[in-house]
Amino acid sequence: MTKVVFENISVPLFGEAKEFVLKVASLMPNLRLVGWDVGIGESGPVLIEGNSDYGINSNDMAYGGYLTNPAFRKVLNEIGFLKAV
Repeated sequence: MTKVVFENISVPLFGEAKEFVLKVASLMPNLRLVGWDVGIGESGPVLIEGNSDYGINSNDMAYGGYLTNPAFRKVLNEIGFLKAV
């Protein structure tokens, strides 16, 4: 939408940030879909916030449709969303 190209750009400490978020997410196993905001501080990844109501529409546009993604279909099926669609 913005036409900004992120090719050849790497996020510093991406692996560490991912491990950090997975650890935090494991503390809240009942929250299946969360948008995590993570910053990279001087000493590593910093959790800013987690949002369980996180603007699903923009993610849907970026992926081409949540309903086409097997991982999201599994979660949406578990919570009964797909039965209503």
